[in-house]
Amino acid sequence: MISQGAPERLTPNLTVLIVGSMLLLFGIAPAVEVREFEFESSIDDLVNIEQSRIPNHALESRIMMSTPIPFEVISEGVDIIRASDGHRYGLTGEGIRVAVIDLGFDISSEEIRGNVVEFREFTGDRLATEDRSHGTAVAEIVVDTAPNTELYLYRIDGPRTFLAAVDAAVLDQVDILSLSIGFINLGPYDGSSSVSLALDEVRELGILPIVAAGNFGRNPPQ
Repeated sequence: MISQGAPERLTPNLTVLIVGSMLLLFGIAPAVEVREFEFESSIDDLVNIEQSRIPNHALESRIMMSTPIPFEVISEGVDIIRASDGHRYGLTGEGIRVAVIDLGFDISSEEIRGNVVEFREFTGDRLATEDRSHGTAVAEIVVDTAPNTELYLYRIDGPRTFLAAVDAAVLDQVDILSLSIGFINLGPYDGSSSVSLALDEVRELGILPIVAAGNFGRNPPQ
């Protein structure tokens, strides 16, 4: 449940990997598969599609325009949470699928490319010039914590593409969703927004969403 007045939080950070390191038991690295998805449906179509699973009061917030913001990413937490101790006991994330949903990735990064199983682009050309360092850094933290994890990277740019990425993660049968982004002014911040409901749904399906605490503390942006 998200407290009133705080920004909607969606995504993994250091703390994310604290849980991740204990749950992952790390993975293998097949070839990277790149796919592109374009959205041709209208907003009305999206409302009709989602009406069966999203309560009426959440429909409006689901299609609101909200730009995701990246949260701070630091990788020093690997030693702080003693993930390296787990590595010595063979806990490396083998066989665990982790989906990272973020604003951009450099899948050629030497640190993560051996772990990337799939990369999906949900944004079309709208973010073609955007910085891809944040999502890459998040994925690097996952690999630092769980060096054999299988990575599924989904690039998004807003609530609609975020929801599409969550659906893709379900179809890809991932074990963990890593989320280090947040949405400002999306819903009433009480856990009833479209993104919150989507994460509730995947949790019921057995997928663990790990969400970053955010950068704002008790002083959310207005």
